[in-house]
Amino acid sequence: MPELIPLVLLASEIGCGVKELSRRCNGAVVRDDTGFRCVPAELAHEVISEQIDKLETERERRRAERGQPKRHGTRERVRAIAAQQQRVDGDSLPESAYRTVVNDEATEALERAGRRRDEMTSGTMVYRPFSALKGE
Repeated sequence: MPELIPLVLLASEIGCGVKELSRRCNGAVVRDDTGFRCVPAELAHEVISEQIDKLETERERRRAERGQPKRHGTRERVRAIAAQQQRVDGDSLPESAYRTVVNDEATEALERAGRRRDEMTSGTMVYRPFSALKGE
């Protein structure tokens, strides 16, 4: 009889559910002498190798994303606004368009900060004095 690996052990190793893994093993699941659902060691090795490859691919993708500078899109939006203005007016106003976009972003940031402050000062949060933490 080939060496068997308990399905629950394999599932915990690769971080998925036992039912999901049993479906993935497509009928290769058998019960050992103790009644545990098991898979052949060769299949377990293949499943673990696939998981390692999948994780490595995800790590490479994340590294590639981190390597690229984050783009805010402000310049692209300015160019789009300038192009619209050029179509309407016949002349471009990139500096004023840029100021408009930047002011909109600053206004949105202030509104978000205001909402956070409102949540904090609404009275629904409970503040305890430091003396209560010491047990006094």
